[in-house]
Amino acid sequence: MVADLPRMHVRRGGSNIEAAGGSSIRPQPSSVKYAGKGIPMELLLNGMWEYAVGEGDSEDAAFPRWEGTIRIPSNWVQEGLEKIHGPVWFRRVFRIDRLNPDQRYFLQFKGVDYFHEVFLNGKKVGEHEGYFQCHEFDVTDVLREGENELVSKVISPREEPGTVWPDRKRLIKGVFSHHDARPGGCFPETGQDQTTGGIWNDVRLYSTPPVKLERCKITPHLRERDAVVTVETRFAAFREEAVTVRFRIEPDNFSSDSVYERVITRHMPPGVHTLYTAITIDEPKLWWTWDQGDPSLYRLVVSHEVDGQETKEVFRFGLREVRQDGDGKVFLNSREIFLRGTNYIPTQWLSRWTEKDFARDLKMMREAHINAIRVHAHVTREEFYRACDEQGFFVWQDFALQWSYEESDEFVESAVSQIKDMVNQLYNHASILLWCCHNEPSSNEKYLDPLLAHAVREEDGKRIVKESSGYAEHVYPGWYVGEMRDFVTLPGAPFVTEFGAQALPSHETMKSMMAEKDLWPPNWDVWAYHNFQYDQMFHVAGVELGHRLEDFIENSQQYQAELLKFAIEHYRRHKGKITGLFQFMFVDCWPGITWSVVDVHRRPKKGYGAMRLAYAPLLVSMERERTRVLPGFALFKRMVAVNDYPREFSDVSVEVRLEDEAGRTVMERRSDRTWDIGPNGVTVLIDTGLKPEWKVPEDLPPGEYIVVASLVQGECVLTSNRESITVCPPPKKRKEDFRVH
Repeated sequence: MVADLPRMHVRRGGSNIEAAGGSSIRPQPSSVKYAGKGIPMELLLNGMWEYAVGEGDSEDAAFPRWEGTIRIPSNWVQEGLEKIHGPVWFRRVFRIDRLNPDQRYFLQFKGVDYFHEVFLNGKKVGEHEGYFQCHEFDVTDVLREGENELVSKVISPREEPGTVWPDRKRLIKGVFSHHDARPGGCFPETGQDQTTGGIWNDVRLYSTPPVKLERCKITPHLRERDAVVTVETRFAAFREEAVTVRFRIEPDNFSSDSVYERVITRHMPPGVHTLYTAITIDEPKLWWTWDQGDPSLYRLVVSHEVDGQETKEVFRFGLREVRQDGDGKVFLNSREIFLRGTNYIPTQWLSRWTEKDFARDLKMMREAHINAIRVHAHVTREEFYRACDEQGFFVWQDFALQWSYEESDEFVESAVSQIKDMVNQLYNHASILLWCCHNEPSSNEKYLDPLLAHAVREEDGKRIVKESSGYAEHVYPGWYVGEMRDFVTLPGAPFVTEFGAQALPSHETMKSMMAEKDLWPPNWDVWAYHNFQYDQMFHVAGVELGHRLEDFIENSQQYQAELLKFAIEHYRRHKGKITGLFQFMFVDCWPGITWSVVDVHRRPKKGYGAMRLAYAPLLVSMERERTRVLPGFALFKRMVAVNDYPREFSDVSVEVRLEDEAGRTVMERRSDRTWDIGPNGVTVLIDTGLKPEWKVPEDLPPGEYIVVASLVQGECVLTSNRESITVCPPPKKRKEDFRVH
């Protein structure tokens, strides 16, 4: 029996999580040895914990028997606790051989979804609301030498359909509680299935000296020849101390002998103390997206000394500034850049995702020439942002609000607090260049969203802040409305943040998603649970079902690829009027049939290849009025070069090749002149109205062909593009002239 813990009923018959070999494990106590006076201690508490599922509190019920063991970190649905929203109780025992009286002890949880209460040795030490924040509790006065018992209570509620969910939601979980690409879609009966609840990230116990660095915010300010870095640090002093703080800035991912230091000494009585310092960096190496330059990073080492004991913490940052003008143009370090973006939800269950998983996704994005990633309506794991810093991706960071929420005082207070947590938790990441407060608000634009934007600007005055990303910039010709050729009107201009169409994943992936009996002929209810949109696929897109599942997969993927290629290239040919694109979306976060171009198993669809062509930083694009032509007709109406690079390509010629279905070249032509393609612009290369020689050969047999266009500099092919074309048979000639008498 644990003193001071709330009494509760226990849900009997819950899942019992077993170890390899099939036997139930009772977690063994973790332990830590005494490290010596003044030396900080750290104990990682991941591993097997005991658990129990409670129905509620009761004054006359004893604390439960523990039902089994479960792995921590985890989202509990992934460990066998299905259709459970909590409370779920977790227990871990650990040992401390000896406590250091000169240290403070903190219990840290890097991520718990959603309501969290923590008890140590029978005493409640704190509580927390939210899913993405790292949070911790001072347990100095509760921790004891010898055995310690840690208990966590977690609730990830199912909001009441109709009265609360979907239009008056209270949980700030974004796509993890309401979305059309999650388990069960956005249907009232199933839209909250497969909860993300749990202790999904690391748990650790650590100690610090009596003065603790709680926060460090690094802000770069670029000048003509140097940069000033301002550093705001917040210290908590638990007793009166004289503290010497050293700031040292040095290169992180590049070589340089330049090192910059500042030293500050302060008398700190008990309480919270904020220090500000400024450090000038000569000839700074700036952070760029991968297509604009090197993503150069620095590291700031903050060390503070108390009683002769020094504590160091390291923070990485980049020198860059970003802004967006009234025309929607985005400037990085005063240089206009074009954003070739995508929306990204890597997984529905964050506990399972690793640094290796993010590396794989970012590699695929880089190969598709994506330079900007929108973290769609959620906050993801720290490993993602660190990788984007290193690899040079622009990150658009959404707050975890999706569609509609209530606007009670309590909810507004929670939302403001949590959005500030998001900004401060991610503040030092060089890759984050834009904050967005709400995705597709349908009732919160006038009150809640402006309050959130104001809260963000209070914490960060240097990045782009959007109150919301709404339906005016989320455009779906050829899927929800009209047809794909409606993209010629440039819907959503100038900053298009969603567009696309659904496509089925591969046959292998489809077979892994559902039972054979539901796969073919399709059980449309099961397909809808996996996010398939029947009406749009057949009645707007007009995709043919075909006679086999393989036919339907091919038809849907071909349609998605054609739509994406047509939309992206048309938008990019109008660069200037269009300042950035974010395709929806890159991957499936669970086994779904969605708008992704890469499925849940990371198998690319045809749309991925289409994006890879259309998003080339140096793009040769053929504007066409028709895809079915007669011999002698123009191969294309106009050819343009779109250059997103900051450098010029000089003396570039055009090469056009026509290939038949077997890949044989049936026509090849190279331009008799060259062009200089300027940086960050659009260059018209060929207008067939003025250059009629770019035609289908008169003697070409009818059939399907591929037009391959390349930009060539000397003997080097800079970039290529491909378009399919159907050559139709000409009308048959009569044996005798037809004369009108």
